[in-house]
Amino acid sequence: MKLRTKTEVNYNSGASGTSKGIIEGRLQDTFWLEDFNVIGANYSYTAPDGKVFYQDGFTVSGEDVEALYKAIKESIPKDLDYRGTNRVSFYLGFIFEMAKTFRIGIEDIEIVA
Repeated sequence: MKLRTKTEVNYNSGASGTSKGIIEGRLQDTFWLEDFNVIGANYSYTAPDGKVFYQDGFTVSGEDVEALYKAIKESIPKDLDYRGTNRVSFYLGFIFEMAKTFRIGIEDIEIVA
C-alpha cells in the first residue's frame, strides 16, 4: 500500500534543485506510545524514478488523535479485518501529512494497493 499524488507536485531533488512529478509516499513503520495517547509513523517519499528523496516521521497526540479519527472514520472500509483497518487508518492519517508537505488538497492524493 502507498499514497500517490494525483497531480504533479514540486519537490526537492538534489542539494539545490527542484523537480516536478507524481510523488509516492510509503509508511515505513507505525506505532502507539504513551499508553495509546500518541500515534506516530515514519515515512518516505519517492520521486517518479523510484528513488527516495525524503524521509521523516510524524506524531499525533492528545485530543488530536480523536480529531484525526473523526476525520477519517467514514473513509475506512467496513469489510476489513483488524490489521487492514489499522493499516488503512494510518494511511488515511498520512494523507494529511502528505497534503501539508506538498501544499495540495487531500482530494489530490489517493491510496494505491
